[in-house]
Amino acid sequence: MSFFNISASTRWDLDMIYDAYESGKIEFPIQARMMQEEVLATSGYAPKDLRLLNLLTRRDKGEFGQIHLILIFYQYNKVYEHLIKMIQTVRPDLPIHTVNGHSKDTLRKPHDDESVYLVQYEAGGVVQRT
Repeated sequence: MSFFNISASTRWDLDMIYDAYESGKIEFPIQARMMQEEVLATSGYAPKDLRLLNLLTRRDKGEFGQIHLILIFYQYNKVYEHLIKMIQTVRPDLPIHTVNGHSKDTLRKPHDDESVYLVQYEAGGVVQRT
């Protein structure tokens, strides 16, 4: 089991969102949750990013015996946007497939095993902003 530490500044940002919800400045819980996810996507994911990059590096070196595709599950658009940007920056040659409510991709065996799938795991995770 892995635990990720949150920096003091990220913790402060998350606490401020919680306080805004408790005081009624944020009306709905989903609004607070989306704000929390945005904080985590922009400042709180460094340990998870490093884990993912380490996993990709180890896979490329053949440490798992053979190449395997990687499934990454996410819920919110901000996380998806963060993952796409990070992976394309570090590994622009890596095939990335998306499975969500907007894509037509399915979880079928790709032509290569080096693919990464980004899979939205909960219906309703896409939120339209007004």
